[in-house]
Amino acid sequence: MMDLTMNLAEETKRLIQGSHDIRLQIHEQGKRLAHLQKGEAIAVARFNSIIAVDKALTNADKRKAALTELKASDEEYLAIEAEMDTIRNEIELLQIQLQFNSDMIKLNRALINAQQ
Repeated sequence: MMDLTMNLAEETKRLIQGSHDIRLQIHEQGKRLAHLQKGEAIAVARFNSIIAVDKALTNADKRKAALTELKASDEEYLAIEAEMDTIRNEIELLQIQLQFNSDMIKLNRALINAQQ
């Protein structure tokens, strides 16, 4: 009986530490996401600027150069969006792990209390 209580207490301690680590990961991912959102805003502004310049250009060579730059800007934006989606998914998984840890901690505490 005492071994089970000790095992549950150790597991609960491990879950609490794991939850702390998960919170730190979520915080770091949130910072990465905020940084990417700034980059996304810059990419959108650049994209809109290139479109405005392209519309104003009449020379075919200059328009072609602007369109090439527009394509590169669009690819940069899509790369940022893809990385942001990945980070959002990682945060969601971490939050699920955190909830699982929380539920297991509650269960372990209930089991420990039931044995006393």
